[in-house]
Amino acid sequence: SDDPAYVMTARVIQRNDLRLIRNHLDRLPLAKYFTQVINLLMHHSPDNEYSPHIELFFQCGIKLELWKEWFSKPMGYTSRPDKLAYELFNDFIELIRKESREADFSRNISDREYNAIRNYKSAVKFVRKLLARRMLVLRVDLSYRSQYANTVTPLQAKADLTDFLKHFRNDKKLTENLEGYLWKWEFSAKKKMHCHLLFFYDSSKVQNDSHWANRIATLWESLGGVGQRQSYNGNTKENKKKFEDKGELGIGVVARIGDDSDNDFGKPKRDILLNIILKYIMKPEQYLLAIP
Repeated sequence: SDDPAYVMTARVIQRNDLRLIRNHLDRLPLAKYFTQVINLLMHHSPDNEYSPHIELFFQCGIKLELWKEWFSKPMGYTSRPDKLAYELFNDFIELIRKESREADFSRNISDREYNAIRNYKSAVKFVRKLLARRMLVLRVDLSYRSQYANTVTPLQAKADLTDFLKHFRNDKKLTENLEGYLWKWEFSAKKKMHCHLLFFYDSSKVQNDSHWANRIATLWESLGGVGQRQSYNGNTKENKKKFEDKGELGIGVVARIGDDSDNDFGKPKRDILLNIILKYIMKPEQYLLAIP
């Protein structure tokens, strides 16, 4: 909308024979975020590169120097003698709207969407090439336990993944029949920094996908401090059943791309892998990079 968060209106109050005019602060829908804004701005770090919308939020807060404020009451005072808290909050909302209409912002959005599409097409080309043979596809998610997750920066997570992949590549049993892998870091409010990985093995030489996914997950957990890391094995019998019930089972044994499309019984599972799982991993919505 184009509405502010708060609007000051004059109301007439009838008291016996007196008619009084009093100012009243009306709350509009965006007012519900008033007390959250300052805390959200505190999450900004110069070590990270954010998605355009998140970066816009942070940069508008920086321009207005909102780190000097503490929004507890809309009618509260601020560091500026001419602004009450609700007025400064309204200014913040209006600045976000103004900046979002600038050409640079639109270009950033377009560039990001283009990069996401390019990455997805590249991943599809890579996986389709692998599927010239039947593959055993493993999904493993790497993350940190809740009591440690808040202290892990993107730079630390990136270094941890680099170390993990080095040990992984040095493990001959894990890499002997490996055909390739893909990975993507994400950040969410619940899990904080976490990484999705897909591993592709020659299924004629490697069976028991849950076992091999568990070995990879165990390697990740063993490299951290005691009890600091956790993992998710998507290839357990229970988890594959959950994916299957949702129509999203694209891991485990995935048939090769055959020449006879009329008898290609593996196509539904491949389509899930190519059109759902890869799109999820390459999606542009979540985007946070550690700046080297």
